[in-house]
Amino acid sequence: LLNLKIGKEVLEVLTTVVWVRDVNSSGISGESTGMGLKFIDIDSKSMELILSFIQKKDPILYDAEL
Repeated sequence: LLNLKIGKEVLEVLTTVVWVRDVNSSGISGESTGMGLKFIDIDSKSMELILSFIQKKDPILYDAEL
């Protein structure tokens, strides 16, 4: 369960981790540390809020297979 704050809104979203890049692997790949999450059973209001937020940001990583 992820608590995600976007602006003044706080969302509780069920997620699963689909990839992790820790300090060791980021040192090898040269990419930033981080993780990818998959949202599970997300309601439409939360999805709209998240989509609105990410459309304003440049992507850090995009994996076409997910």
